[in-house]
Amino acid sequence: SAAFAGQASSMALASVNVNPQMPLWPVTSPEHPRPQVAMQHQLGDGGNLENTGVLPVLQRGASRVVSMINSDTPTSTDANFCGASVTDDPNGQITSQFAQLFGYCKQATASTFNTHNQVFRQEDFWPIACRLQTLKKAGKAQVAIARLTVQPNAWWGIQGGGAVMVIFSLLDKASDFESQLPEETRQALAVGPIGGLGSFPNYRTMFNNINDLTQLTARQINLLSAQTDWAVTQNQTTFQAFFGAPLR
Repeated sequence: SAAFAGQASSMALASVNVNPQMPLWPVTSPEHPRPQVAMQHQLGDGGNLENTGVLPVLQRGASRVVSMINSDTPTSTDANFCGASVTDDPNGQITSQFAQLFGYCKQATASTFNTHNQVFRQEDFWPIACRLQTLKKAGKAQVAIARLTVQPNAWWGIQGGGAVMVIFSLLDKASDFESQLPEETRQALAVGPIGGLGSFPNYRTMFNNINDLTQLTARQINLLSAQTDWAVTQNQTTFQAFFGAPLR
């Protein structure tokens, strides 16, 4: 990950000398017709702005969205999501990638700029969070489907007003998955950082591994992939009905 680019971009020479760079051109549209000349840009990580990919698909007018969210913030099992109100702050209790879409966890820091990412009503947040938390407590995959009204967002060019169906899938601890792993893998999870799998599956995109600050190991990635596959197959009926076709 090049998540460091957000902070480096605010430091005079660091951004030029550290950040990846590449010529890019904008997506053409009636407002930005062809031809568009490529310009040199500094590159970072999606999380510097918006990590889920929900905003760009809403820009395109999608009516069905699957948001696969990986985060280093686990869903809390201590806080009472099911009894929360709109005025309650979920910061630190569930990933901000999910919460900011509903107008929570707005922040502008040295590395992240998430103050304009609301596209759903705050009233719809806690009922979905409650379902996700209930699934985690039961050891299940956190997969929840919701019909949401898109809110206008001039910053991102989203008109709003229409309805969208969204499946939120949060990659987080699931005891049902871990119980099916080989004994050797379960032991590696139990010993934490010593086994190379500490904090699974809530890995950071940077500084997760001391010997390689910007990427995960093959073993970590394979285990994340395995749990994602398990989460989808455990909810196969939901995904099949959502897309109207069998999984392949």
